[in-house]
Amino acid sequence: MPVRLRVAAGRNFIDGKWELPGSGGASTRRCPLDHCDLGPYAESDADDVDAAVDAAVNAAEAWGALAPSARAAVLHRMASSTELHAKELAECITHEEGKRLSEAFGETTYAVGLLRYFAGAILANEGSVVPGSEQGAINLYRHRPLGPVGLVTPWNFPLLVAMRKMAPALAYGNTVVWKPASESPETALLFAQLVVAEADVPAGVVNVVTGDGRSAGDALVKHRRLKAVSFTGSTAVGRQVQRAAFEREEPIRVQVEMGGKNPLIVADDADMCFAADVALDGVVKGSGQRCTATGLVLVQAGAVDRFLAEVGSRVERLRVGPGADRESDVTPLVSRFQLQHVSDLVATSEAAGLTRVAEARLPGTAGWYLGPVLVSNASASMAVFTEEIFGPVLPVAAYDDDDEAIEIANGLRYGLSASIVTASISRALRFVQDMRAGVVKVNQETGSSEPNFPFGGWKASGYGPMEQGEAAVQFFTEEQMVHLVPGPHPRAPGQRVPEGAQQRWAEGAGVVGEDGVAIGAC
Repeated sequence: MPVRLRVAAGRNFIDGKWELPGSGGASTRRCPLDHCDLGPYAESDADDVDAAVDAAVNAAEAWGALAPSARAAVLHRMASSTELHAKELAECITHEEGKRLSEAFGETTYAVGLLRYFAGAILANEGSVVPGSEQGAINLYRHRPLGPVGLVTPWNFPLLVAMRKMAPALAYGNTVVWKPASESPETALLFAQLVVAEADVPAGVVNVVTGDGRSAGDALVKHRRLKAVSFTGSTAVGRQVQRAAFEREEPIRVQVEMGGKNPLIVADDADMCFAADVALDGVVKGSGQRCTATGLVLVQAGAVDRFLAEVGSRVERLRVGPGADRESDVTPLVSRFQLQHVSDLVATSEAAGLTRVAEARLPGTAGWYLGPVLVSNASASMAVFTEEIFGPVLPVAAYDDDDEAIEIANGLRYGLSASIVTASISRALRFVQDMRAGVVKVNQETGSSEPNFPFGGWKASGYGPMEQGEAAVQFFTEEQMVHLVPGPHPRAPGQRVPEGAQQRWAEGAGVVGEDGVAIGAC
């Protein structure tokens, strides 16, 4: 794949310019497909983050003061540029993160949808008007920008998650400093090079700093001049971000989207062929490296053997290969570390009694490949039952009745997404009512969402307002309450002042004669 970052190689995008990093220098990383070197990428330090935040601060007042229609026009230009460069962006995502090219194209399409949605959302409603208690009074509230905000995004959706944060942040008048994951910096830099510059986004409104989370990331989330931080990543790091926000002398707004262990309940009245397809979709897309991936399948006793047979036959037919190969169903994991992590989870659980039912064949070529694995007899004592896997592993456990299924699902420490496959509407409605998760689905896989729909999790999966849709305005704006009471109405000399307003007129702005006619100003 050709090198596309000739301008941006080893640099940050700050204040509309490509800047070399300070003392941190630059680093490279390995491609998940063939282990070739990618980069160099800037290893930003606190001084680099300072420069990016300064640029965002300096641009904030002018950007926030723009008419919503002007900001909407910028977002529409960004969406058009993203569409125009969808091929380059999708190839970049596949090359550095590993996912199938078709999924990478889907990510760019979703990003365009987010930019278009929020370009329209800011023109739809600036606030609300409510009646006041005094005659003629008006009470209203407005959404005002926060100012400069920090965005920290993960490697598994390097463009989609970034636009989930950036689109509403910009739409509602904020400027941003974006730190992408150290595993996927190229997509962020390419977006700055091909989209931000081409869409004529004002300098300082969008800034990109790359680097390790312990240096650049830590400096960003703790920066005293930011007004908010939106983070997506692991639960452990998300909690650190929360603590950093609350430990400030002046706590700032924080939004964290963390891990998921998303249960799929398969009732005995479900079509098992359909249920197998739903379950496999939930774990194969993105090679299972999604916070919304299906992490545990609970199958009603009596249907377990049928379900395992249907899924097992599908798993064995899956083709594992490079993301750019249209024949590939499953692609490599993002890094050697991730491959080792997932393999260790399975091995530890197998030692505790987990049964390997079926697995896909590996391609026998370079790349951090792990063929999808179907395992059964999962129990609460096993890591694959309780922990987020983030790989193409599908653990299956049996349950007896609806009460037990919901109890097991709600007993997981995460609460991002959950789904049920059933032919019973009453069973589905009970699941929706009782399930403790931010996203609940019926007869669908646990993953995927839509740009105009709020997204977020409960329990250990998230904190703060949800992302996307109407919920985004809650995080990226401050509400300002305005109370308007009409004052005395001025009257020119010779005009009659209404009887009910004569006293106010005389007290405030003029002289009223005995006949109620304005004589002149005080």
